[in-house]
Amino acid sequence: MRSKHSPSNRFEQDAPPLERAYQLSQEFVMMLAERREADLDAWLTQAEHSGLPEFKKMAKGIRLDYAAVKAAFSSEWSNGKARSAGQLLETKAPDCLREGEL
Repeated sequence: MRSKHSPSNRFEQDAPPLERAYQLSQEFVMMLAERREADLDAWLTQAEHSGLPEFKKMAKGIRLDYAAVKAAFSSEWSNGKARSAGQLLETKAPDCLREGEL
């Protein structure tokens, strides 16, 4: 019989949050790449209710800079006020996403 804290049991407990983090990160990257600004609010709500502290923090940061983030989706060229998708990901994404750990 496996211990409650065995490595395989621990992985099984951690898998749903890891899967959710991967899903949210992929959705965010695709949303930016495809310039789907209409999906931003729904994504922010998902991130805020994900139970993942890194994504809650990211969503809070995006909401603080909401106008610039929305402008980054709809503008081909930055006017200095809007951040590019790459800059946004670098500054707002959780460390694990920026460092490719997922």
